[in-house]
Amino acid sequence: MTSVVALIIVLLVALAWVVVRRRWVIVTVRGVSMAPTLENGQRLLVRRQTAPPYSVGEIVVFPVAHPDPAVRARVPRLRVKRVVATEGDPMPSWMHERVGRDSFPRDSGLVPGGYVVVAGDNKRSEDSRHFGLVDASAVIGAVKLREGRSILPK
Repeated sequence: MTSVVALIIVLLVALAWVVVRRRWVIVTVRGVSMAPTLENGQRLLVRRQTAPPYSVGEIVVFPVAHPDPAVRARVPRLRVKRVVATEGDPMPSWMHERVGRDSFPRDSGLVPGGYVVVAGDNKRSEDSRHFGLVDASAVIGAVKLREGRSILPK
């Protein structure tokens, strides 16, 4: 009887672990693009979100794939950045020079549906100024807790 109870407990713990891992992911910050808010090596607890919207000011995690395999091998697979504009918001002034290189409407002056504009807190960050708009559906989730700190504001 005790072995059956032990087996049930193990199965329940395993099931709980699967549920938690589907909803949450731990990401380690690499680099200084989000300094001073986030530090190199700091761990973040990210809540996976299956559907946008994201709010301006939220820190999000998303993949960026570079077309060149040599570059792809050197750069992080995931990026951590702050949302600075969402669908329907005015396009940040620093994005206007990028408009000609991307395939979104140039004359509206607004962030198109299904996209967000992201930026690092550090002025030397590689962000939407470099790789353009981020597809909101590709965002893995929003940072909810950071190592050594309390829950981040929305």
